[in-house]
Amino acid sequence: HFFYHLHVFLRKKLREATPFAVLTMLGAGIAAAFAGGLYLWLALAQGIFYLVVLVGWVGRNRLPGIICMPFFTVNLFVAQLVGVIRYFGGRRAVTWKPRSD
Repeated sequence: HFFYHLHVFLRKKLREATPFAVLTMLGAGIAAAFAGGLYLWLALAQGIFYLVVLVGWVGRNRLPGIICMPFFTVNLFVAQLVGVIRYFGGRRAVTWKPRSD
């Protein structure tokens, strides 16, 4: 049962923490940039990634999918964050039920 519970934890529960980890990495990148050296270059690379996200957001209907992929990834993290906040805020999720014919 250990591997089953580990799988459920990694697959379901850890996914809910992903947007918080991304926000933590963003904050750590900004804070580390002030240390200079390699950390500054890594923070610049992170900034370029978010610039590509912005370009993907602006051109999501006109640009090839490979350019918009970072935008859709960050968009997924934002949707996860909103879902976790709504869940812990007490809002109930609406589940779609198909019509029985």
